[in-house]
Amino acid sequence: MKIKTTVAITHSTKILQDEILKHMDIPKTVFHQRAIKHFLEHNIPVHPWLLIKDRDDLNYVNKNDSEQMYIEVELAEQMKEISDEYNCGWTTVVFQALMTYCAIMAKEVLGEDALTKRVK
Repeated sequence: MKIKTTVAITHSTKILQDEILKHMDIPKTVFHQRAIKHFLEHNIPVHPWLLIKDRDDLNYVNKNDSEQMYIEVELAEQMKEISDEYNCGWTTVVFQALMTYCAIMAKEVLGEDALTKRVK
């Protein structure tokens, strides 16, 4: 069973994800599940900047886009456990998973210089 949620993400992550999906020819739900599973399997930490809640902080990450996701209940529960450790919302952890997976897949699917191009 899957739950439906909306995750705040950065504009550049959304663009990168959509570009990768064009080349991979898989549904977003599959991509999202793979991102979360990869995050959990590799014990990836949540970046400290994602934990900043003060919007006036220079390192605050402005997540001005959103992504609707369907996440398996057991994976959501694992993400919630991690969010408790970091004292943040579980969708922050999901965003970290998505951002990390996009970076990995960009190199693999789009090529080495994919992450050095400017996003408009």
